[in-house]
Amino acid sequence: ELVGYDEPPRAPTALFAGQDGTIATRHLYIADAGRGRIVEFDKEGKFVRQFRLAEGQALRYVRSFYVDEINGFLYLLTNDALYKTDLPILKQSR
Repeated sequence: ELVGYDEPPRAPTALFAGQDGTIATRHLYIADAGRGRIVEFDKEGKFVRQFRLAEGQALRYVRSFYVDEINGFLYLLTNDALYKTDLPILKQSR
């Protein structure tokens, strides 16, 4: 169960939780095209944060995406383009 976020996804288009079990990610990510965002949850389903673009509507057209937590990149595939952006560093609570 996913908990702790302000608005439930309106039109989820993709999910990322690692690839083929070979790349472990610490979090689960959902592309929510309906709300133009990527939502991040921890492995227990608790909301961590969300990403929105400062400009443009690319997140409304996401078909797939890949998260590279180790190197800090987010790759987004839309109908007509592939985008690469920095994945903001998540500050650890003490």
